[in-house]
This record gives sequence, C-alpha cells and structure tokens, in this order.
Amino acid sequence: MLDALIASGTDRLHFWRDKQQRAVDFVVPRGRDAVDAIECQWNPAAFEPRGLLAFCELYLKGQNYVVSPLNGPPYERAEGRLKLRHVSPQELRLSFSM
Repeated sequence: MLDALIASGTDRLHFWRDKQQRAVDFVVPRGRDAVDAIECQWNPAAFEPRGLLAFCELYLKGQNYVVSPLNGPPYERAEGRLKLRHVSPQELRLSFSM
C-alpha cells in the first residue's frame, strides 16, 4: 500500500496512534482542515474500525479508505457514523494522483 501512495506522488505520509493504542495505518494531509485516513486489510470483511473511529473524532474532515486486494470494483459502506471507501491498491493510487 505504501508503494501505491508513493507512486501517486503523495509526499506527506503519517501514522497515527493514541494513548489507548488505537491506530490508523496512513494519514495524508489534504488541506487546511482535511486529513484522509487509510487502513490496510487483507480481508475487508475483518476490518475493525476502532482506530479509525477514534481518529475521526479528532479529525472530522477527509476521506476514509480501507485498502485490500479486491477482485471487484471499489465500493462504499457505512460503519456506524463512518463512511468507508473500500478500494484496491491501484484504485488508491488513482485517488491520490494529482
């Protein structure tokens, strides 16, 4: 996943973890107040949103991506109050290409 972000030209990547050890794999600043969050999963059905929920309470604006080796088109789904965009590494690269 990291190589897809680098290939897209994204030059600022961060990792996020709080004191309760909830984490987000990649954080990409997108503007003054917007931050995109990216979680990597082999199996999107097994995604646990605990870290992403905590992150989104602090950073309200931005997209939330779950990246996995999909065999079909990207799709969106809601996880509680979160809107998640499930994409493949190739789709992620296209989403971040400038």
